[in-house]
Amino acid sequence: MIKLWEGVGSNLAARLGALQDAAWAFWAWTVAVWVIDHGGWVYVTKTVKPLFTEASAAQLLAIAVAAVLTVATSTILVARLTLPTLRALEGYGPLAGLRASRIATWKTRLATLQQRQVDAIDDRTQAELQLALRRFPPEPDVMATRIGNILRAGELRPTYAYGLDPVVVWPQLWLALPEQPRSDVTAARTELDRTVAAFIWAASSSLLGLLWWPAALTGPVVAWVIWRFWIPASAEAYAHTISALFDTHRFHLYDALHYPRPTAPSHERTEGEKITRILWTGGIPGDLPATFTTNKDAPTTPPPPT
Repeated sequence: MIKLWEGVGSNLAARLGALQDAAWAFWAWTVAVWVIDHGGWVYVTKTVKPLFTEASAAQLLAIAVAAVLTVATSTILVARLTLPTLRALEGYGPLAGLRASRIATWKTRLATLQQRQVDAIDDRTQAELQLALRRFPPEPDVMATRIGNILRAGELRPTYAYGLDPVVVWPQLWLALPEQPRSDVTAARTELDRTVAAFIWAASSSLLGLLWWPAALTGPVVAWVIWRFWIPASAEAYAHTISALFDTHRFHLYDALHYPRPTAPSHERTEGEKITRILWTGGIPGDLPATFTTNKDAPTTPPPPT
């Protein structure tokens, strides 16, 4: 029996370490609001304190397991909501009229930045404007939100620079990548998902206002801070990682497919577009190379982007 409880305790500790900080913060805040609503320290003294003096070790462990299961289950639910929430924050959704209006606003901001860059004189201003412009995709692809524009810009850079559409070629490229770039992309994506999950937790905490009215204000404020600062920063880091991945490892795709690498930067976009068409539709006449290649003699360093 002792070994059984030791095993339960070790597994419980592992689960505790795996849960997100935002989940613990939400449930800790929930408990705090509940205690405040039920009388504060007096409630703790009358209700909680006896558990640590009268309950057996097995009862305390059962309570702890129930608490961890509650937190773990809610964490799984939030994880399932993370992608739909991120898509909504990017600007995808049923509100077409509002979305069109926001897209027009962001296109105006893009045009203003481009004009300021043309008029800028000193190098520092040029660099600042160029950094701001990197957060925008080309004008036809502008999204309805700041987060959407940042992610869309990162997705489209490989298409415009190398002819490779990340949405199409990603599964094949991912299988051909070395371990380190995979880890970098995974870490960047995980951080982005964590920020979106934190946004969901913060927004959900607004419901605690039903117990204690200040909680109805705290949740939206925290959610706004995460949406305004934390998610865009994580989205930008992820977009830069994807862009850097294609800059440095795109030729792994050609090698894995046994297709010849582009021989010059001026030809690369055309060849990349062929690869995209081949993987998406099977290509058109003239896309497929005459023979397979092992790329044994290909240079290890890809040509610089044009």
